[in-house]
Amino acid sequence: MKYEIRRLDVLTTAKTFAALYAAIGLIFGIIYMFLVLVAGAASILFSPEAIFPWLGAGMLSWVIFTVLSVLFYIVIGAIFGALAAFVYNFLSGNIGGFEFELKELNSAKKKKRK
Repeated sequence: MKYEIRRLDVLTTAKTFAALYAAIGLIFGIIYMFLVLVAGAASILFSPEAIFPWLGAGMLSWVIFTVLSVLFYIVIGAIFGALAAFVYNFLSGNIGGFEFELKELNSAKKKKRK
């Protein structure tokens, strides 16, 4: 059976992209915070008197930066998701949408999955 995706809902696609970008931003944010903490710890080891008074404010600013970065990823994901759905809807109306084939599973396989 061949099917064609004719239209994508813009709002649903934007929400899906926002959630996807939030997950990506969170993963990068955690990695980034780990690297910042390691760099901060290394700087304390090599120059404890120079960096220690600024460590608290510096770490707090990096945490805030990471949170804002994740929020930025969410906004960008929603914008690009809506834009992608809009462009897809325009193009699929003119040249056709994605075509794909589905294969129906027999009832024995369906019962095993449940």
